[in-house]
Amino acid sequence: MRKRVAITGIGVVTPIGTGLATFWENLLAGQCGVAPISLFDASNLPCRIAAEVKGFAPERFFDRREARLLSRGAQFGVAAALLCLEDAGWHGGLTRDRLGVIAGISNSAQDAIEPVVDAVRAHGYRRILPYALTSPSLTLPPQRRDCAPGSRRG
Repeated sequence: MRKRVAITGIGVVTPIGTGLATFWENLLAGQCGVAPISLFDASNLPCRIAAEVKGFAPERFFDRREARLLSRGAQFGVAAALLCLEDAGWHGGLTRDRLGVIAGISNSAQDAIEPVVDAVRAHGYRRILPYALTSPSLTLPPQRRDCAPGSRRG
């Protein structure tokens, strides 16, 4: 017997828009998300363009403390999962066997990993904060769906 799957919500955080409606509108309009790099100084690099996510407002999804503990990439993943649940009209009450997450995740936590490496080189491993090694976790966004309002761990 084949199991059936229903896609009931979609959440996106992309260079051409955050949220399904904005993303879809910009996609249909042919908007390009590639622009000069603005998140760091790229003046000495051979390539100075990238498809950065601009205008992302972490305070829409996290309190200040939580946003500080998550890498930018992890914030995108968790935000996309929350937008997916919002799009699905989900109000909680499902366990793990009834709710799944499929996430396309790239290695986007360099902003969190590089300072840790620099701190180890400069001061040794004892000066690293405990959450420094978990904030860049690539599996964090799918794990965080259990923390959505009204969810229960299975």
